[in-house]
Amino acid sequence: MTVLTRSVFSCFTFLFFASALLHSFLPLISGFDAYRWFQVSVTILCFSLFAWESLKLFVSVSTVAFLVILNLDAIPYPIIFLFFDIGYWVSALFVALYFLAKGVETSELAKLASVAASVGCILYLPTILMGLGFWYSQGDGRVTEFLPFGFYGIRPWSHLATWLMPLVMGTLATSSALPLFRYRPWKNLLTVTAAFWFAVLLGSGARGSLVAQFFSLLVLFAFFGNKAFPVGRFWMVTFGWGLILYVLLIVLLPTIIFSATEYHSVLRSGTSGRIQLWGAALELSLKNFPLGGGPLSYISETSAGDFGTPHSLYFRWAAEYGWLIVLMFIGGMLWIGLPSWFEFRRAPVKTCDSLHLAIFWSVLTAFTHASVSGVFTSPYSLLVGLPILAVYFGYVFKGRFSYEPVRVKWLGVSVVSAVLFGVLIAMIPPMHDWHEEAKADQNRYVKESHGPLAPRFWLHGRYTGKELKEQEITP
Repeated sequence: MTVLTRSVFSCFTFLFFASALLHSFLPLISGFDAYRWFQVSVTILCFSLFAWESLKLFVSVSTVAFLVILNLDAIPYPIIFLFFDIGYWVSALFVALYFLAKGVETSELAKLASVAASVGCILYLPTILMGLGFWYSQGDGRVTEFLPFGFYGIRPWSHLATWLMPLVMGTLATSSALPLFRYRPWKNLLTVTAAFWFAVLLGSGARGSLVAQFFSLLVLFAFFGNKAFPVGRFWMVTFGWGLILYVLLIVLLPTIIFSATEYHSVLRSGTSGRIQLWGAALELSLKNFPLGGGPLSYISETSAGDFGTPHSLYFRWAAEYGWLIVLMFIGGMLWIGLPSWFEFRRAPVKTCDSLHLAIFWSVLTAFTHASVSGVFTSPYSLLVGLPILAVYFGYVFKGRFSYEPVRVKWLGVSVVSAVLFGVLIAMIPPMHDWHEEAKADQNRYVKESHGPLAPRFWLHGRYTGKELKEQEITP
């Protein structure tokens, strides 16, 4: 891997991780909608990677695609959502193909991603301490009003923990072979950081992320045996320290400082209303079986649409794209991924790389958590997941397809990449219109209903464009 390639991947990966965690301190991307613009911009730029194959061809094809879309009549907002929703997955695939075509070792990318994740988590540690300090000085209120600091709720932050904590465990397990963390003070600092992250997950009752991490770890042990022990051991140790910090800092100490305190119990029962949302999504999916009701139809055609999303990737796709797409997605991921998993399983223990396993764990945890939360809806989570998915696809492509990537003709990939680049660029003006209308409708909605916002693509996720048409025909 060239120094330039290493530097570019490291810088962009760290930028994605750090910006998602610290977005509230960054003026240009501090809001949900602003970060959505940042995330979709990155998605579009991913398709420009293959311009190196043939710049003239790429410019020509993307220009034609741009002009075709630009000259169409008004593009419905659900179609814009569809292109960026599916385009995210395709962009991760194309990033993986790009590095394979360049002959880049995926294991090197895994190292860089794990180091970036670990440094990003350490950078967020002061905000955890700051949030605790504000809570103590306030002397009242729920801990979730202050933690996780800088986010509008626990869910978007817990999605980041879902992606990043497995990589942190991979860093701890292979610290002697990694830059920076081969030094004991940095490794100890990372251990303390992971413990605080677990304390926040416990204190805010983020059951989805914790259960997804634990369940996925059990799957790793069942599938890979003692090869999962290095990362599993550090997860257990840091979780144990996190539990101690949770009891001391969130349960015992506040009861001494305050007359009373409130915190979420991670062991609480209940589904937080998800059964109703899943039921509405299931009903819509069966009503339009097997192709679904179309993008954003969950919002416009169900009684539960006020919540923006059913808090499940699979139920959302079933409702909007159909069960056929869900089964094809799951089947495709298994078909592409299982050969690499079995190859890692057959490899001798001494040759197994814990960072390789950490990438598997991170992606499996994300897919597990996505069954009960919007891991693939939040722009913060999508951007953090992009380089991790790209590294994962790099591993599994090499396991599924037995060829030398540099010898493959990438003409077809370049053409598809150019078409998508031109199409998505052309969708920016109507997407801007959608955003402006959503903000205007948000003011009306808050004034009339006083209800909470439900983020989906935009912060005011209920707005799909259909509302404006209804207002225009209302006498």
